Amino acid sequence: TIAGLETPRQGDVVLAGRSLLGVPPRQRGVGLMFQSFALFPHLNVLDNVTFGLEMQGKSRRAARLSGQELLELVGLGGFEARAVSQLSGGEQQRVALARSLAPNPRLLMLDEPLGSLDAALRDRLALELRAIFRRVGLTALYVTHDQREALVVADRIAVLREGQVEQIGTPEAIYRAPASEFTATFLGLGNCLPRSVVERWLPGLNLPGDAPLLLLHPEGITLGEGNWNLPEGVVQDCVYLGDLYRVSLAVAGETLTVRVPMRTFADAPVHIGDRVIASIDPDWIGPVRPE
Repeated sequence: TIAGLETPRQGDVVLAGRSLLGVPPRQRGVGLMFQSFALFPHLNVLDNVTFGLEMQGKSRRAARLSGQELLELVGLGGFEARAVSQLSGGEQQRVALARSLAPNPRLLMLDEPLGSLDAALRDRLALELRAIFRRVGLTALYVTHDQREALVVADRIAVLREGQVEQIGTPEAIYRAPASEFTATFLGLGNCLPRSVVERWLPGLNLPGDAPLLLLHPEGITLGEGNWNLPEGVVQDCVYLGDLYRVSLAVAGETLTVRVPMRTFADAPVHIGDRVIASIDPDWIGPVRPE
């Protein structure tokens, strides 16, 4: 709809204060990069990047100069004459990005651009994409189902649920204080408990507001006793994730997730079946909207 490939039945699409309804796609100044990359296999790298510029009427020399600059920007300087079939998935993704940037769009939209790449490459390219967007000064609308990718790339995140906006905010704000149970679960935070349960577990703690559902943020829970101890729990699982352990505790009929930094333990901090006490920082308890 933003690109002009679909016409909305109601509402409006406004870019820089101007409605785009009725404006032909090619006149909108909006670029669109698909997940499949859609590179031309019969063209080399540079010709893929400059194809759109030449179609717009730019001279071949000017288009090639612009294309070479963009390939330098995305880290593919010297790849101009290479066949796209000789490129890795990450290199093809960069060619597709350079081609999308070539017409100098006011807005670039990316549809899960890293979805077909392996996890390690996704993490690296997500950082590179963020750096390129900032260097160019480009506004990008970026669709992903990968929460980690969204947190890395975005300045602002809109969490969508069945076509409706669930929450909008900075990555830090959404992760720190998800507004709904859906957002908390989507971010892998869990730990959404009825207010009555939290009040029973932590008598004397002053919980502001009257929200019926509260999030006990995993970042605020620590294994071991502290100022505000939770009831004794039994370890259900302990998963090693490289930089941390994700521990699942069964606590008085509820399941809690605790994130334990790996650096503090030479081995797993706990084992399945261990009985442990965990404590929580009240600053990491917040209201969430129920499902």
